[in-house]
Amino acid sequence: MKIIILLLKTQDIGGAENVFLTILRNLKQSHFAKFVFCLESPQGEISKKAGKQGIKLFINLKSLYAFISATQSKNLNQQASEIFLISNGLRMLFLASLLKIRFKNLKIIFPVFWDSKKFNFLNIIFLFAFIPISFFCNLVVSNSSLSQHDLSRKFFWIKNRIELMDNGIDIDNIDSKNLQYEKLDNQNFSIISVSRLQKRKGFEKLLSVSIPLVLKKYPQSTFNIIGKDFLNGKLQDICIEKNIVDNVNFLGFVDDVEIFYQQADLFILPSLFEGVPTVLLEAMSWKLPALAFNAGGISEIYKYSNSLSSELLINNGDYVEFAHAIIRILDSKVLRSALGKDCQKNVIENFSSLEMSKKFMEFIENA
Repeated sequence: MKIIILLLKTQDIGGAENVFLTILRNLKQSHFAKFVFCLESPQGEISKKAGKQGIKLFINLKSLYAFISATQSKNLNQQASEIFLISNGLRMLFLASLLKIRFKNLKIIFPVFWDSKKFNFLNIIFLFAFIPISFFCNLVVSNSSLSQHDLSRKFFWIKNRIELMDNGIDIDNIDSKNLQYEKLDNQNFSIISVSRLQKRKGFEKLLSVSIPLVLKKYPQSTFNIIGKDFLNGKLQDICIEKNIVDNVNFLGFVDDVEIFYQQADLFILPSLFEGVPTVLLEAMSWKLPALAFNAGGISEIYKYSNSLSSELLINNGDYVEFAHAIIRILDSKVLRSALGKDCQKNVIENFSSLEMSKKFMEFIENA
């Protein structure tokens, strides 16, 4: 029996959290016991999603410690169970390392699902904090070949433990996503973005530079922005300043975003600092053109198609070019349709969650 425990800091669901909840769901129940531990209250987005998937939750550190202790004691007398700790974030990696000091047989998996090359405050902290605790990791997983290469160079002493795993999403229900919402052929375009609203996600410049330019050409367009706001109303203030309040909807966290995908004409992600965002794959699966900056590992999603990389991948930080790309795509229904079909094909052929889960299982077999 293999026991997998996903260690999380918050109840918020982002790309990395979605990836590993998907993997846990895909693992066959007969071979794996699956758990989630979260530092926050057991009431939240993670708990809801884990509960729906039949994944058990540890409600506090004491219960997690007791479980590991009991399992380790049982292993002394019976057939051993392997316990894998997936540590999402440095704080949780530190916790996993402390547990490994106490329980020697634990195996630690650390996902690095962001742009590790970018020179910023977060990566400087990561660089120095990870050096001592890297020795505790049995496996480091990256979802970008660029990040894998960078990590192997910086932490050369564990480079044989750094593996590449492409992100993946469920493609079983792709056919149902092809039932297109009936839209009138007019200029009331709907543009959607799904992301945590943080500074590195680029929404401030999107609202102050890109969207006003788009609205000059298509003043009846609507921008639906979905995700928790961590900027304390700053984005709403920009909308007031730029007089675009009537065109921008901040919808907060939404449990079920399918209707927004189905009704949208275009998906945009203005992030300046990313790994390989699962949200781009989800948008593509809905046959939506997905426009993004060439930041971090985002290019990994577009690398299989010349048409997608040339039409939908924009020079990082060029918000004027980003606006012109939005306008170009809105200008042509034929182009939108062709790009949407290519996006969905890209997901089906290269980013299946089942293939991602199989690769992960191979990793833990050899960890």
